[in-house]
Amino acid sequence: INEDGLLIAATAGEGVYQSKDKGRNWEVLSSVKDVTNIFAPNTFPEEPFLALATSGSQVMISTDGGKTFEERGNGLPVNMTSVREVAFSENFANDRKIFCSGPQGVFASEDAGMTWKQIAAPEGHASIEVMAVIGDFVEYGAIAYGTDEPRIFISDDMGQTFTSTDAETFFSYKVETLAFPPDYKTSRQLFAGGQ
Repeated sequence: INEDGLLIAATAGEGVYQSKDKGRNWEVLSSVKDVTNIFAPNTFPEEPFLALATSGSQVMISTDGGKTFEERGNGLPVNMTSVREVAFSENFANDRKIFCSGPQGVFASEDAGMTWKQIAAPEGHASIEVMAVIGDFVEYGAIAYGTDEPRIFISDDMGQTFTSTDAETFFSYKVETLAFPPDYKTSRQLFAGGQ
């Protein structure tokens, strides 16, 4: 919720809504139907940039605060069944870096989602379920992803290499939630959850 009461929400099959009064009243911004989640960089609402995760192989981008969205999937697998997560560099205003994940991998864009390149792929028959990102990606950046097998992989070098955290030793089911605390650079903690 922004200081002025602005709240943006996405509802599966219904579209994107906004409230200007902290959620008391809602209006439709866009009727995008295959949306599964909505994400905003730390520059929102000053920069009216929003990204939608979809049930298809696209990330949908709005540069007008959610009134219109355009598909941006150049470089994403056409057979990807969904985009599950979208995350932004803390330095998005300057570097335009966005990350997304879906069953077939983790992808990075350096041009605000116009083009994507794969930076991680699941092993074997695994499916990537969740992703977390932290850092400015100038001096520091970390990316973690969890799979349905259940394994967690982490990169502390801005997505150049990923290593297993050996999560399968304590998880019995797929990894459903990952989160970095704000002090991850010094604490090296990663929070994970599953069934």
